[in-house]
Amino acid sequence: MNPVIARHAIYLPIQRALGGDLKVALRFHADIERQPESELEKYQEGALKELLDHVFSNVPFYREIVRKQPDLRTKDPFDILARLPIVSKADIREDISLFRDSKYTPFWRSTSGSTGLPFRFCKDRPSLLQMDAAMHAVYSWYGIEIGDRQARIWGRALRPRQRMAQGVKDLLLNRRRLSAFGITRETSRTFFSALERFRPAFIYCYPNAAVLFARYLNDMSLNGRALSLKAIICTSEPLLENHRSFLTDAFGCPVISEYGNSENGILAFECERGQMHALCGNVILEFLNNGKPASPGCLAEIAVTELHSRSIPFIRYRTGDLGAPRAERCTCGRPLPLVQLSCGRDHSFILRPDGTRVHAALLAYILKQGILQFRVIQLNLRELIVEFVPDHTYTDGLERIFRKRLHKYFGKEFFIRFRKVAHIPPEKNGKVLYFVSQIGTQL
Repeated sequence: MNPVIARHAIYLPIQRALGGDLKVALRFHADIERQPESELEKYQEGALKELLDHVFSNVPFYREIVRKQPDLRTKDPFDILARLPIVSKADIREDISLFRDSKYTPFWRSTSGSTGLPFRFCKDRPSLLQMDAAMHAVYSWYGIEIGDRQARIWGRALRPRQRMAQGVKDLLLNRRRLSAFGITRETSRTFFSALERFRPAFIYCYPNAAVLFARYLNDMSLNGRALSLKAIICTSEPLLENHRSFLTDAFGCPVISEYGNSENGILAFECERGQMHALCGNVILEFLNNGKPASPGCLAEIAVTELHSRSIPFIRYRTGDLGAPRAERCTCGRPLPLVQLSCGRDHSFILRPDGTRVHAALLAYILKQGILQFRVIQLNLRELIVEFVPDHTYTDGLERIFRKRLHKYFGKEFFIRFRKVAHIPPEKNGKVLYFVSQIGTQL
């Protein structure tokens, strides 16, 4: 689809029909990038005050806090924020009604379960508008405009009805998809041929999946540079430097790291100078050690406060990631603060006995029903262990269903053991991994 048609005949009209003006919101985020630091802090203070006033009056969890501590309302917004509890995904799941303002029309969403802990939540229209605007503002750093054609190397829905809905959404958003769950020499050849006709402006991807795609192209002497991409945006997994170099060489364009989540959108984005900026127009990022602010350069737990969220206000929300604030400012000239993310070695593919690979994100599509949290461990080319924490809807019959699905997508040769556990502990870096490979041979 022509990007101009996609932008003006589909994308922007849909946004207006949903009650938001994306152009206005986009100008706001672009203006934020040009403000001096003092003005940026003043904006955040005002937006945070509005958010806190809202939750103290309308959200049961926070209404109870201010009832017990009425003096909170008289304090500076940043001081109030520091006194509020850190909230986790599990806290909200336990009783979502405590965290909801039911006056807002809910737009229900769910996380992919990339931490092994799937999570269903709702957003409101104003927060979705600001998430979209923040995204398009940073994409514009690389000349990517609303409606530009996108190639997507990502997950694909497993059920026919969901897959059909996903296909319609891809069509409306002007994108073509290569399933990260089935990247082979043949699917790579077919997808590349489709992209030669489609002419995408950029690729949005799991970095490990993009590297596998690029390696198949190299093996077949297909020139990724011929696509003339503006950028490759990598998210959901750590972007390793050797992968960045490989993709840059294969496609001849900037390879960018994006940090975010399903709940709050993009939290930080890499600029042209290779630095990660927190997106302060939409979020406040805190780096906390035992609940206290970490010093610049010190690794700490990341908590996010989404300034425009109202239906479920995400305040001091635990992301499950580690990072560090940085004191220096970027030479790109933007006032947005710099952050450093902790990225360990990422094992993202399950290896089949025949040597082919399937992206482990598929596990989050399979192990949903009746499970609070899971972790899959690949011991070798024929053994998988599935550790899981059941919820109140779990029945023994689900194990048979899960085994059948796992065999369907990963191969019947696998011997699969299920282990019901009370808790899945995090790794040394604080992250709970949903997949662990003990084979040691990855990309």
